[in-house]
Amino acid sequence: MTMRVLVVDDHPLTLEIMRAVLAKALDNPQVHCATDLNEALEHVRGAGLPDLTLLDLGLPGCRGIDAYSRFHKAFPDALAVILSATDDANVVRAALKAGARGYLLKTSSRALMQAA
Repeated sequence: MTMRVLVVDDHPLTLEIMRAVLAKALDNPQVHCATDLNEALEHVRGAGLPDLTLLDLGLPGCRGIDAYSRFHKAFPDALAVILSATDDANVVRAALKAGARGYLLKTSSRALMQAA
C-alpha cells in the first residue's frame, strides 16, 4: 500500500529535502507538498486525508501553533506531526496538547526523521 504524505512548509528547500527523506524512509510514498495552510486545506478537501501530514508552524499568516490548530479544526481525524525549527519547550507542549501526534525539529538528523 502506498503511503500518502502531505508536507506543508513555505520553504522550497525544506519541501525537497522532506520529499527525499520520505522517499528513502518509505516504500514509494505519494508525497504532496503545499506552501501554505490554505493550499494544504484545499488539497485535503479535494484528495482526502493523507496518511500523514508534516506541518510547519511558521507558515505565512499563522503564528505559534495557529497553523496546526486551524488544520486540526478542519480535519480532526488527520494524523499530523509538527515539523518546525522552533525548539521552545512551551511551543512543543502546546502543539502536543492541541493534538499533534508528534513534533520533529528541522535540525534533526535524517536518520531520526526516518525513524520517526
